[in-house]
Amino acid sequence: SIALILFLNLIALAFHKKVKTAYMISIISMVLLVHGLSYHNGGVRNPNMYLLGAIVLYSYVILEGLGGRVAFILSITNIIVFYILTDFTSAGDVITWNASDITKDNNYLMNAIISMIIMTCLVYYLSISKNKVISVIEQSKKMLTKRNEELKELSVVASGTTNSVLITDEKGNIEWA
Repeated sequence: SIALILFLNLIALAFHKKVKTAYMISIISMVLLVHGLSYHNGGVRNPNMYLLGAIVLYSYVILEGLGGRVAFILSITNIIVFYILTDFTSAGDVITWNASDITKDNNYLMNAIISMIIMTCLVYYLSISKNKVISVIEQSKKMLTKRNEELKELSVVASGTTNSVLITDEKGNIEWA
């Protein structure tokens, strides 16, 4: 079900172009995935619980404040629920506690794979953001260099004359005297 949600989310993104909405849907889906896995794989003892930290980090970086807070609240709620279910219910009543070694190995394998995917997406996003920041800084530097050259020319003109100099805009308003 969650894979279908993520797939439909990706297809819908091509039409609505709301990237933050798509990120929010994917983050909530990831929390739901960990939640569902926790019912069948040991509750709070499930190794996939560690993914919640990566999901919160991802949310704060990608969606900033509000998205990060939503992911944090969902993750903390998930941990509290499974702590209560793990410690205050009998084995098998709500969650499965007796996972085989193969199931445990599969959980750790999936945890490692999903963590790597999340971290790879995060690094990719950060590298794109870094390139955007560098581009803005370079554009600002070019603009400042151009204005500096104009000011140097203006200072040469102003220092080399004994007459008064007025610089006006196209409406006749004095900008410099």
